[in-house]
Amino acid sequence: NEMCADTVIKDFVIEGSNGVCSPLSIEILKGERSKLTFKAVGNMYMLVIPGLEINWMLSDGESKEQVIQLDKPGKYSFECGTHGGTQSKGEIIVK
Repeated sequence: NEMCADTVIKDFVIEGSNGVCSPLSIEILKGERSKLTFKAVGNMYMLVIPGLEINWMLSDGESKEQVIQLDKPGKYSFECGTHGGTQSKGEIIVK
């Protein structure tokens, strides 16, 4: 069924709020179609995931999303934080 191939299995939200991003660790299953959403609350936040070619900067109240499907187990490091401020390091773990 072609409809099933486009089904998003899980939604993951990374939110920047009060100067920090959360969560800093996300687990997804290899080959699973997931929707990653990034939200900025109260400030301008950045999310950079080099392995996924994501480099987003959002103003307060904005959000952005992208469907991802990772076919190899491993870790994708990311940095997230306020624009011009401290960046927290996190990772997406593909099992």
